[in-house]
Amino acid sequence: MKRKQKTNLTKSTHLKRNKKHFGCLYIIICTIFLTGLSSLNIVYGQEASCSDSQNKKAVKSFEEAKTLFKLRKYEDARKSAATAIDHDPEFAQAYLLQGYIGLKKKEDKLMEQSFLKVIELCPDADTEMYFQLGWFYFDMKKFKEADKLLEKFLSFDRIDEKNAEKAEKMRVKAKLIANPVPFDPKPVKFISTADPEYLPYISPDNELAFFTRRYEVKDRNMLTPQSVEKFMMARLQADGTFDRGEPMSYPFNRGTSNNEGGAAISIDNKKLYFTVNEKGNFDICMSEFVDGSWSDIKNLGPNVNDPKQWDSQPTISSDGKTLYFASARDSITGIDIYKTTLDASGNWTKAVKLGPEINTQGNEKSPFFHGDSRTLYFSSDGWPGLGGFDVFMIKMNSDGKWSKPINLGYPINTEADEVGFFVSTDGKTGYFASNKINGGVGGFDIYSFNLHPDVRPDRVYLQKGDINGKNNEEVIPASIEIRDALTRKITKIDVDSVTGEYAFLVNFDNDLIVSVKKEGYAFESQYVSVKDEENLKPVIQDIEMKKLEVGGQYTLNDILFATNSFQINDTIKSVLAEFADYLTSNPKLRVALHGHTDNVGNPADNRILSENRAKTVYDFLVSQGISTSRLSYKGFGETMPIAANSTEEGRAKNRRTVFVVTSK
Repeated sequence: MKRKQKTNLTKSTHLKRNKKHFGCLYIIICTIFLTGLSSLNIVYGQEASCSDSQNKKAVKSFEEAKTLFKLRKYEDARKSAATAIDHDPEFAQAYLLQGYIGLKKKEDKLMEQSFLKVIELCPDADTEMYFQLGWFYFDMKKFKEADKLLEKFLSFDRIDEKNAEKAEKMRVKAKLIANPVPFDPKPVKFISTADPEYLPYISPDNELAFFTRRYEVKDRNMLTPQSVEKFMMARLQADGTFDRGEPMSYPFNRGTSNNEGGAAISIDNKKLYFTVNEKGNFDICMSEFVDGSWSDIKNLGPNVNDPKQWDSQPTISSDGKTLYFASARDSITGIDIYKTTLDASGNWTKAVKLGPEINTQGNEKSPFFHGDSRTLYFSSDGWPGLGGFDVFMIKMNSDGKWSKPINLGYPINTEADEVGFFVSTDGKTGYFASNKINGGVGGFDIYSFNLHPDVRPDRVYLQKGDINGKNNEEVIPASIEIRDALTRKITKIDVDSVTGEYAFLVNFDNDLIVSVKKEGYAFESQYVSVKDEENLKPVIQDIEMKKLEVGGQYTLNDILFATNSFQINDTIKSVLAEFADYLTSNPKLRVALHGHTDNVGNPADNRILSENRAKTVYDFLVSQGISTSRLSYKGFGETMPIAANSTEEGRAKNRRTVFVVTSK
């Protein structure tokens, strides 16, 4: 139901617009109207004595007007209705008839003023006038007025179902346009060129960008340039921008009959899912990055792909176990969103269509499942919106059920089609491709914009890197634990036993403690604060594991006391709780706890302060069940610096708590 804005109230185009949807609507309305008026009752037979008149001359002129209206003598009917109103200026039924005459004569001003007068005199005299007047104001882009009238129309018990559906859609659209959201899209630098770029996707760690570019090539064997479509990959540069991108090498871009695109990649950048168009048959496939190159393309098979239908636009969950995609396999409901999961054997299960919380009788496509494992973005022309495909957000509740879809808002969504939308890992940036944005580089470009908070995903924390021994001499097959500092919930991940690489992405509702634990190696931990906005960006962190040696000193990270204090805060408690677990897992290990300070203050005071801090750590570990026979403590003040005290950075390193292995 798309209607252009009128520019002249007296020269109406109210009937001509929307002819496709409402061609016979006015005849139906007028028939109903006259049926009701024949007994001086309101439309649909509802009594409304306030609409009647006791003036005989007014009633006589009104009856003449009704007869003339039936005979389609609208100008004469108008005059008689006006005469009735002259005799009785509060004759609501006469104003109502006059409003429908204005509707029939395409005179918007007459229709508007007459219906408003009816509402003033007798608000319940008619139902359809609210729909018509609301529709008129909607066309005039008076959205607040339109919403109020359409809401009133929908409040009546007996209304036309189709008009009710249209009124609901108009209300949604009116509210969206009347309440625009922040939206200032900019072309993604270097990736967007004079050639068309579309189907964008950026890896969760923000290091790789995948997209499709169409451009012309010509060699000496060609009479004219040939247009080619290439699956591209760009890399993040040191300045935070992407390079221009290059066509992906074998096994991709193998020829004009095979096209790839619409990518999604696992959080470790090892498994790439994408769509392959092989001679018109669209299937979802994957390739794995092994030993520095991509493996041969593998079709995900019949459990995922329908051999005769369009299957496309994959998106993968952060744990790599759930794949969402769009498919046209249901001939009744068009394009819908499906999901498949990995079973215990590593095979994809039979794809199932998502329920009516997401899929409608219209079309749904372009799913993007954010790393928070809760938030799904998708495009739909079935849910009420601005027209065409709008982008929606829906969240999965703790019980696994979906909430109600939320329209991302205007002008993110317009009357055109918005598809191919995705969101950065930190949830702050939206990306899409378009050829309708002013300020583009050329044709279809890839854009980014700051996504308003109401439609952002939940906060997540992504960390990746390598775990190796000293000087990268060996790969340590360790495991990583990520503990929620508040709920104490633990997420465990394994480190790649061949490469030593790791990657994890977890929800970031509270502070986190990331620890690496391996028998025979020192305790390594990292405290991640939810208050630090920098932690919303992907973190690259290589970890050096140190072998336990008797006499070896190992720093306990994030044991940071307030100035001149030896009281432990919640952060310190969380880290020490992890260290206590480590000691419990290594029952033969005995340690001495050493406290150190910088050189600020009196040396004697610093020694006492460091002793008290070491004692506080000792007491906490004992409270966690660690035997006193395995622990000792001592303070060294400022006597054993490991960095220069001339800088704040150096002094921070010197304010430390270490554990020394006394036996193992």
